[in-house]
Amino acid sequence: MNFFRLVTVIIFSLFISLIISAQESQILNIETCYERSIEAYPVYKNKSLITEEGELRAQNHKSAYLPSMYFQAEAKYLSEVINLNSVLPIPGFDIPSPPNEQFNFTINLNQLIYDGGMIKKSIEMERNKSQMDEQSLMVDLYQIRERVNTIYFSILFLQQNDSLFKLSLQELDERLQFAESAVKNGVLLQSDLDNIMAEMIGLEQNTLENNHNISQGIKVLEILIDSSLNTDVKLERPNITLDIEAPVSRPELALFQFQKNNLDLNKQLISANRRPMISGFGQLGYGQPGLNPVNDSFDTYYIVGLRLTWNIWDWNKTGREKEILQLNQQKIIHQRETFEHNINMELKKEKEEILKFEELILKDHDLIHLRNNILKTSSSKLDNGVIQSADYVRDFNQFLAAMIKLNIHELMLLKSKFNYLTAQGNTLGDQ
Repeated sequence: MNFFRLVTVIIFSLFISLIISAQESQILNIETCYERSIEAYPVYKNKSLITEEGELRAQNHKSAYLPSMYFQAEAKYLSEVINLNSVLPIPGFDIPSPPNEQFNFTINLNQLIYDGGMIKKSIEMERNKSQMDEQSLMVDLYQIRERVNTIYFSILFLQQNDSLFKLSLQELDERLQFAESAVKNGVLLQSDLDNIMAEMIGLEQNTLENNHNISQGIKVLEILIDSSLNTDVKLERPNITLDIEAPVSRPELALFQFQKNNLDLNKQLISANRRPMISGFGQLGYGQPGLNPVNDSFDTYYIVGLRLTWNIWDWNKTGREKEILQLNQQKIIHQRETFEHNINMELKKEKEEILKFEELILKDHDLIHLRNNILKTSSSKLDNGVIQSADYVRDFNQFLAAMIKLNIHELMLLKSKFNYLTAQGNTLGDQ
């Protein structure tokens, strides 16, 4: 019994350790954030609804190819009916007149034979409209990428700072131990020790504030991607090889094309509306009278035939409607040109930002190299009591500031590249 209990405890402990290990190793990348944020956005659910609605509308148009059948009942009273006896009097013979009260029950059937292509164009328009609505949704969802970029790189910057603060605290802790020994040996004064301790407290405050900012950012990211995240989740620093010359492939461009297609189909539908329409019809009836006007009793009857309708003159209404559609097409062209103009300006701006941060980073590395040499010398001097701790703390802060500045510039460079990528309409998966 004790053996089985021991095995159970061991298995349970391993299970818990695996969970804890999985939680501790939680890593999130920006592509996953893009996908989850789009799927979590409430309006994303409209995507399937748009497709379903489009198919239903197309089915409704297709039903016009099928025969239509309806029942009609009619009762009426005529104040006067034809009297054939007064029109064609025949001696000794009385011709019955239709009754004043007339009743008719009919089943009517219509079958479209030729419609000039109206139904076909209507179906094409519905499908294009569904694609246009879906693409409009994609345009709205694409804007979420900018939100993800902002919050993702903000958290990433704070997490990089957290690593810097921890390393800096380790450095200060080592200096503190040397300073304590030096104070005991009379090499340094107590004030030197206090300066280092005060700097450590200030750095701990910065670390505390930084951690709270990370926690706050993660909570915002949780809402954005609709996922629970550990407080110690690590955001992966993305690698990106930017193709400056890649063509712009924003979803707005596809939307403009669908809008243009919709106007083209509208033109074709207007033209089809001017063509003749041919349909067959039939009527099965029972009424008083039937088709024989001199029979005043209830009778059955039927009618079959073909019908041609053609609007041969519409006072140039069709021409004006086509002109209106042509004007709308010009508006879409101008909207696209405006969009491309704004995108080109944004790309140029981000390109300059990328070049700026690349140059700054080169200078950052040179500065850090110098600050590191100065700090090493300052540390050695402090250990030997040549300088006071205030001089060391000053050099230490300047080195830390240089490291933080490098972190800022590297993250800003990365963010500018992603902004450029987003403005292009490309993703990491497109590379």
